[in-house]
Amino acid sequence: MKHDGFPIEVLSSYYVNGLIGMIKMWLDEGMVYTPHYMANAAKKILGTKIQIDSQNIDLSDFFVD
Repeated sequence: MKHDGFPIEVLSSYYVNGLIGMIKMWLDEGMVYTPHYMANAAKKILGTKIQIDSQNIDLSDFFVD
């Protein structure tokens, strides 16, 4: 099964690992945000439909000066 040309396994791995990373960061930093806030943040992040035009991205876009 594919979505926008990507295997569903790749997309689901991306989302799951991103969510786990966000939770890990929250726990490591002492849970400074409420669970309700974090749940809403995750819902908003996972719910966005941001599409990136690969023609407008270059390797230098991944680095910060």
